[in-house]
Amino acid sequence: MGNRLEYFMGVTPGGEGFLLEGGVENVRIPWVDVVLSVHTHPEEQPIPSLTDLETIVRSFTSRGIAHGIEAYSGSLIIYRVEPLRLEELFFLKNVKKRDPLSYFSEFGKLKSIRIIYL
Repeated sequence: MGNRLEYFMGVTPGGEGFLLEGGVENVRIPWVDVVLSVHTHPEEQPIPSLTDLETIVRSFTSRGIAHGIEAYSGSLIIYRVEPLRLEELFFLKNVKKRDPLSYFSEFGKLKSIRIIYL
């Protein structure tokens, strides 16, 4: 984490794992269908950015079950505990229309999703 490079790790539905190394405070990934993913943050806190939220939403609406963010002070894990309901799907799809912090606070209120800080 000291070099401020970002990393992204994913596991595909077929069970293949991969690790991508990005640039300083940035990792660009081609879209790969994943069921589990984790990425690093060069910041102190593991709070997701708008880009992170868009990636998490895309994953959760196409078979993804969990995403983690690792930062200096700790980790954030977002995971599904049951299938998404239709109203939750509509909420998730509107990620770009909202302020990222208010969206994230409402994200944690969804019945099918849990957020934990480690």
